[in-house]
Amino acid sequence: MAASRQFINSLSTISRIIKPIPNSSSISTIRSFSTSPLRTPLRPTSTLSDVARPSSSKPLQKSNELKDELIPHQTICLVDPSTGSLLPSAKLKDILIQLDRSRFSILLVDPSHTPPICKILDKKEAYLKQQQKKEKAKAKAVEKEASPASHAGEPPKEVHLTWGVTRHDLNHKLAKGKDLLGKGYRVTVVLTDKKDAPVQRREVKDAVEKAVEEVFAEVGGKMKGKPKRRGMGQQVMLEFATN
Repeated sequence: MAASRQFINSLSTISRIIKPIPNSSSISTIRSFSTSPLRTPLRPTSTLSDVARPSSSKPLQKSNELKDELIPHQTICLVDPSTGSLLPSAKLKDILIQLDRSRFSILLVDPSHTPPICKILDKKEAYLKQQQKKEKAKAKAVEKEASPASHAGEPPKEVHLTWGVTRHDLNHKLAKGKDLLGKGYRVTVVLTDKKDAPVQRREVKDAVEKAVEEVFAEVGGKMKGKPKRRGMGQQVMLEFATN
């Protein structure tokens, strides 16, 4: 019972240092856990003193996120958040019974220790950290996507037009191509005759090619090399890039 009382006194420290979550209920359950007698005596193991430092100087590592009832150990040691030392060993089921499970979990961090080391996990705090991590990863992905250098070695994207396209339709269809050029992609415009439509005159085709160059020039797009012509000029491929 002496070990149980010392464990309870140590948990009083935990209840005092856990930061209250803004606009949430008090941590009365945790405080009750730290001041009321446990239902079963808690016996420290023979290999661990009442308060001891972890056996390794390395930071505690997560162990596949095993929590609460999923922890495959009957007796554990909790880390004192204020000092980083270990509290006396206790039975996991007794801790879980009196823990505010709506707000806190017990997380296994070092299963190799005897007894295994666990810590109290604030669920809301852990959730916010996870969300921040996701937002940072998303921002990093967006930044990489927007970097011209990230797409320099990729195959060009294709935009298909017919020789009879109007200037309005041309601007509309090349809008996606302009966006891709701005992100660093190379863009190939494929110009062909419309099926069952009259073959366009040479001067019409030259005007369409010039219009394509003018549209892409708005975002710094420049034609790379000479136009590739196939089938007596029925199909022309124009490749553009911004570098």
